Amino acid sequence: MQDLGKVMVSFCCGRGVCGSCSDVEEELKHCLQCNTPHGKTPKEDGACLKKHSKKGHPWAQVSLANLYCEGHGIRQSLSESLHWGREAAKRGHPIAMQVIGSCFLDG
Repeated sequence: MQDLGKVMVSFCCGRGVCGSCSDVEEELKHCLQCNTPHGKTPKEDGACLKKHSKKGHPWAQVSLANLYCEGHGIRQSLSESLHWGREAAKRGHPIAMQVIGSCFLDG
């Protein structure tokens, strides 16, 4: 899940779920929108995001950029983070440039 304020975005399908529903989703261990089971580990979530990123989904690309920037579940890599952040930005994702800036600021 990626926190976008009051809406959480699922890794599996990129659809938004309100904050209170995301708590239920975590307990049920599957997406409330598409019923896909959540990954058992952060590494599995990263693999799912990479698959969707390669298909050109900006919600996955920005989430993957954030994972690479922070090193959660996958090895930390500024170059990979910038690559996927730029791909999401090219597709008009509003948070992509923020993720890129955070990597430069924190990284």
